[in-house]
Amino acid sequence: MTIKSNGGIFGRNPTFNNVTVDGALTGLSDLSISGNLILASGKGIDFSATSGTGTSELFDDYEEGTWTPSLGGDATYLAQTGTYTKVGNQVHIFCYIQPNVIGTGSPTAISGIPFACADAASSLSVGLWSNYPSAAISVVANVQGSLIYVSGKATATTSSGGISPFTVDGGARLRLSGTYRTS
Repeated sequence: MTIKSNGGIFGRNPTFNNVTVDGALTGLSDLSISGNLILASGKGIDFSATSGTGTSELFDDYEEGTWTPSLGGDATYLAQTGTYTKVGNQVHIFCYIQPNVIGTGSPTAISGIPFACADAASSLSVGLWSNYPSAAISVVANVQGSLIYVSGKATATTSSGGISPFTVDGGARLRLSGTYRTS
């Protein structure tokens, strides 16, 4: 193992600045860090010392960011906000979209998610829908591939039928969030 520092005091309570460790740190009981721990690309925190049957015990991916939900084409917007947090292969997204004019945009599919969905489909929670062209009693959304599809029921029924693509129109508002798996 090699430890490099651009300055530090060795002794009982050493202080280091900008330390690089090449190899494994073994024999430590506790390690306190007052700054950021920066890992090389492709490296992570290895939890293999704990018992488990998972295929990987390496935590090597965390990311937060923004994305821009879009109906595509020449649609214009009154509001267009998206955020995400990715932990491993799980992506949690939030989206608020309020188109002004749909134009040549898609009225049923939202694009722009930061990572494609690895499953056939994953459901999202719809927290707000308003100003839709038809009266909706329920609205659902799901991620398929790189798109979010919005569907809804306009009439009350006891069967599972009656769900159809929902048309987002100018002035409509939609807020949704949820978690899906990416590859």
